[in-house]
Amino acid sequence: MKRILISIILLFAALSVYSQTDTLHYVDSAYVYDEGDSGNMLISDFTVYNPVIFNIQRNTLVTNRTSGLAFMVGRDTPDADTAKANGSIIAGNYLEYNGEGATNVHGIMDGYNLFEIKHNKIVRMCYGIVCEGTVNTIHSTLATQYNIIQSPRLYGTTTEGQQNKKYYNNTYYNGRHLDGTYMVHFYYNSEAPHNPHATGAEFKNNILYSVIDSVVLMVGEG
Repeated sequence: MKRILISIILLFAALSVYSQTDTLHYVDSAYVYDEGDSGNMLISDFTVYNPVIFNIQRNTLVTNRTSGLAFMVGRDTPDADTAKANGSIIAGNYLEYNGEGATNVHGIMDGYNLFEIKHNKIVRMCYGIVCEGTVNTIHSTLATQYNIIQSPRLYGTTTEGQQNKKYYNNTYYNGRHLDGTYMVHFYYNSEAPHNPHATGAEFKNNILYSVIDSVVLMVGEG
């Protein structure tokens, strides 16, 4: 009987250790990435086997690379680790593209997770904030709010397939002399099963300002 009780206690202890959520901190740092650097930038495409919370705050990242991902947590396509980093926070960071000719530089990507994204300033990135999801990526309380997206080269914020996504009190400013810029874009995710649409979104108290001919808000199929 004692052996059985000891075995049960050890089993629960092992399950507790396995299931606990770790927190990874990326705070108060500066990063510079040049065109010759390979791979993605601060946080790359990765596989998460256990739940994890990312705390990404008050960093500066400047790059002149023409492609690559700056802050990415999760995967670029739906995978087994989808939603393993739900509840992470990306706040108070400064991201800037300071080169020319970029076509595919991403600022913040949530990698099929539900994040709180707030108080960031994103300057001249091709894609400022990219939020991708499946039919199960459904927001409840977390929001993207109080961010400044300045002069995006292609998209300010783009939401692909996430449901009930919330954008509050963000500022979009387009001062570049480029046509074809979409400041805000909601559409379906062609890479996820069943091609889910970005339905149920809330877009409130945001400021959108452009000095050139650009698409301010587009809701469609991409």
